[in-house]
Amino acid sequence: MKKKTLTIIFFFLCLMSLSTLKAADIKGKVILSPKGKPYTEGIVLLKPLEEKYFSEAALDLEGNFIYSDLKPGKYIIKMDLHELTPFEEEIEIKDKTETLELNFTISLSLF
Repeated sequence: MKKKTLTIIFFFLCLMSLSTLKAADIKGKVILSPKGKPYTEGIVLLKPLEEKYFSEAALDLEGNFIYSDLKPGKYIIKMDLHELTPFEEEIEIKDKTETLELNFTISLSLF
């Protein structure tokens, strides 16, 4: 009986420690100006400030994007398409349990 009780306690302690391993998230939405409609045809790029390569997140049908399991640090987030005004922003994740919510409004570029 003691062994079973210890096993159950150990199991719950393991589950609790796994829940603390959560990493940070970035969630956001891209809106097309001036109509205020979600922009659905793009890709949002993200990279840690000290690295060379970007990760990609496709926009869903409501203009939403998400990056999960990020480490604390500084990042560059950007979107750059030919027909749109590009955006680029430096952001910082300060805590591994943080969820940043970012919303961007973009407009058609005038040539």
